[in-house]
Amino acid sequence: MSMLEQLNRSLSLQLANVMESDGEELAEEIKRSKAVTDISKQILDGHRIVLDATKFAFKEMQLDIDVDRSLLNVGYKGLEGGKDG
Repeated sequence: MSMLEQLNRSLSLQLANVMESDGEELAEEIKRSKAVTDISKQILDGHRIVLDATKFAFKEMQLDIDVDRSLLNVGYKGLEGGKDG
């Protein structure tokens, strides 16, 4: 499972937790969600840098490069892991 697949799954699970919570539990889930969101942004920024560098090398420098396909695979299959939705 790629990092982006894991991230999509984690974010979906966190959203479900927030939606199912109330009262003090909701406040805790919101705090947890903030932390997950902050970390997610860092992961996505790292992937964006690699993608931008790859596009630049391919387009501007016309280099023959191998693309790490796992960086492009978001493969979101929902919480149950079924077909892509």
